[in-house]
Amino acid sequence: MGFALFHYTLFVLLASILASATCLSAYLVSRKRTMLFAFAGFLFYFFDVAWVFQDDFFSGATVGLGEAYALVMSLALVVTGCGFLTSFWLLLCDYLGEERRALKVVPAMVFVVGSVAVLLLAPAGDGRSFAFYFMRELYLFWMLAYAGVRFLRVKDQAERGRLRRHRWLYVLLWVLGLMVVLEDALVFLLPDPILLGRAPTRPSATSPRIY
Repeated sequence: MGFALFHYTLFVLLASILASATCLSAYLVSRKRTMLFAFAGFLFYFFDVAWVFQDDFFSGATVGLGEAYALVMSLALVVTGCGFLTSFWLLLCDYLGEERRALKVVPAMVFVVGSVAVLLLAPAGDGRSFAFYFMRELYLFWMLAYAGVRFLRVKDQAERGRLRRHRWLYVLLWVLGLMVVLEDALVFLLPDPILLGRAPTRPSATSPRIY
């Protein structure tokens, strides 16, 4: 693992676990469900990023297991990915006052089914890795699109003002989401990316190759 990627990953792990602990403390003080969802989201994200190191620690355990081991590791990424994305989706629903149970549950089910379908049905290779992680970006884009539609449909001016305060965060999340898609496309879909010099063994702290 490259020096820069190693330390970048450590920084992401530190930031996510500190954010999780802070949100848990805020929940214990305020009892706001948004803080509880944020705590769970950052905690799941910590474990999701930690799987970047799986091959370093578990390489000996793969002997004799082959793709069975790799499939289990990939399914673990489905669990952690669903965990942190759904936690933030529930946080958004709570913040916007969305109470429909089906709307809270269906996106998570679609994500899990889609991710598992990619693992089981898509041909092996970098194309499958790109499709697998693209499911995460789709989940994020769904959340952003939902929030955007809710803002456009709000009639109450006070509520519109409350939502408008987060407009720069909203734009930033769109930009970051599109940048992640671009990064994954450069890493997984180009055989020898010009910007990266060559395809690395571990392309990203948040998007390691799957089985």
